[in-house]
Amino acid sequence: MGYWICIAILAALAAMSSLVVAHDVIEGAVQQFSKYGNGRVYHLSEDPGGFFGAIAGHVLFSGMFWWFAFWVWNWRIRGK
Repeated sequence: MGYWICIAILAALAAMSSLVVAHDVIEGAVQQFSKYGNGRVYHLSEDPGGFFGAIAGHVLFSGMFWWFAFWVWNWRIRGK
């Protein structure tokens, strides 16, 4: 039962972060991750390279949650 709760939490985090990526793409603006607080905002119409560079971090962050959820399901639940 504990692994299913872990998967549910990871899947919820992955879904939320995926929705943030989808919202940023639809809106055409993404805020870059920054360790000092608010990062720079890139707009697709003004700086496409910066936009896709900034959104790559968000996609990797979302993919990390999807991968962990898959890993727990594949190796801990299905593997038993």
